[in-house]
Amino acid sequence: MENYIAQIIDVLMKEAEAQPLDTYTGDIMAIKNDPQRLTQYIEYLLNMETSILSCQRRLGELLNEENLIQSKIINISSNSSDIKKQLPIQLQKQLNDSIASLNAIEIRKKNLPYIEKALENSVKKELIEKKTSVLKKKYAHLTPPISPEPLATKEIIKPTLPVLKKIPLLISKKNRDSIKQENDLLMSEYQKAKAQYDEEQYRYTQAIKQYDQKMSLYLEEKKQYDAELKRIELTLTDEEIRHEVKTKIEQQQVVIQKHYVEAKAKYDEAKAECDHFISASRNSSNHALLVVRDEIQEATALLKKTVKTKNELYALNIVFGKYRNFVALCSFYEYLLSGRCSSLEGTGGAYNIYESEIRANRIISRLSDIISSLGQIQENQDLAYEKLQNIDSELEILNNKTDKALSALKNIGDYASSIYSKASSIADSSKATALYSSNIAQNTAVTAYNTARTAYYTQKNAELTNALGYLIALK
Repeated sequence: MENYIAQIIDVLMKEAEAQPLDTYTGDIMAIKNDPQRLTQYIEYLLNMETSILSCQRRLGELLNEENLIQSKIINISSNSSDIKKQLPIQLQKQLNDSIASLNAIEIRKKNLPYIEKALENSVKKELIEKKTSVLKKKYAHLTPPISPEPLATKEIIKPTLPVLKKIPLLISKKNRDSIKQENDLLMSEYQKAKAQYDEEQYRYTQAIKQYDQKMSLYLEEKKQYDAELKRIELTLTDEEIRHEVKTKIEQQQVVIQKHYVEAKAKYDEAKAECDHFISASRNSSNHALLVVRDEIQEATALLKKTVKTKNELYALNIVFGKYRNFVALCSFYEYLLSGRCSSLEGTGGAYNIYESEIRANRIISRLSDIISSLGQIQENQDLAYEKLQNIDSELEILNNKTDKALSALKNIGDYASSIYSKASSIADSSKATALYSSNIAQNTAVTAYNTARTAYYTQKNAELTNALGYLIALK
C-alpha cells in the first residue's frame, strides 16, 4: 500500500513539474550581487520546498485514509461475512447468539424422530416410579441393620496375665513383703481389666445376636418387597410406554416451537439493529470519504501551485541546477544569514562552503538520509533540522485531529442506527437525517479538524502568495 501511495504522489509531482511556467525578467544580477536580496530570494525558495515536503506527506496520509474508508464501504456494500467485524461487539454477540439459538433449535427439531427409542427406557423408569410410589412409601423404613462394631476396632484388647516377680528364699521379711505387695497389685489390675473385657465381650455377643435377628427380618421383608415390585413392573404394558413416549414428544414439540418463536424474535430484532447500523455506517463512511477527498483536492491544488511557483523561482537561474533542493537551500540560507558568505558563487561562496562541509562529513546532503537520522544533523544543519521538526509537528497535530474527526464520524454513524430506527417507527426519516447531519456539524472533533485544516492551508497559501508577490514584483 505504501508503494501504491508513493506512486500516486510521484504521478502528481510529475504533473506538477510539467506545468507551463510564467516568465519573469527582473534584474537577476542585482539579486545575485546583493546579499540581502539573495537571502530573501533563497528564503522564498526554501518556503516552497518546505511546503512541498509537508504537502507530500499530508497527501500520503490522506490517500491512505481514503483507501481504508473505501475498503470499509466495499465490505459494507458487498454484504460479505467480514461485515460482522465492523459491528459493535455487543451487537455482534446479540446477532451471533440469536443465530446459534436458532441453529440449536433446528437440530432439536431434526433429532425428535430419533429420540423415541432413547425415551422408552427413561419413560419405563418413570412409569415404574409412579406405580411403585405407594409401595416404596410402605417400605420406606426398609434399611439393612448396622453390624455392631468389633471390639478390636474400639481398641478393646483382651488382657494377658502379668509376669509376677519371684521371691528368693534368702531374703529379708521386709523385702519379701514388698515383692508380694507388687505382685498383688499386678494381679488386682489384671483381674479388673479382665472383668471389663469380659463385660464388653458379653455385650458384643448380645449385639451380634440382635443384629442377626434384625438381618433375618430385613431379608425376609426385602424378599417380600422385591416380589411385589416385580409384580408391579410386570403389569406395565408396552401400550402404556408408547403412549407416554408420544405425550413427551408432543410436549417437547410445544417447548421447541415456543423457544423457536422467542429465538426468531430475538434474531429479527438483532438483524434489524444490524441493518440500521450498516445503513448508518455506510452514511458515516461516505461522509468521511467526502471529507478526506475534499482535502485531497485542496492538498493537490496547493501542491501543484507550490511546485509551479518553486520552478518559476528556479527558472530565474540564480541557483545552479545541482543545488536546487531543500537540503542545499537550508545550508545556503544559514551561510548568508550568519554572514559566512555574501554570494553563492566564488571561492568564498555558499557553493564552495557547502561542498567543503560535505567532503568533511560535517553535513548530510541526501534528504532521505537526513529524515532517517534527524537527531544527527541538529548541530551542523540546524535550519534543516528545525524545518523538518516543524513539518513533523504541524502534521502530527493535523493527523491527530483528522483521526479524531473520522473516529467521531464513525461514532455518529453508530449512534445514527438508533436515530434511523426511531425514524422508521414514526415514518420520519428526513427528520432523522437532519438530526444525523446536525450531530456531525456540532461534533467538537470535526470542528477541531476543520480548524486545524484551515490553519494549515492558510499558512501554506500565505507563503505561496508571498512568493508569487515576489515574482510579480520582478516583472
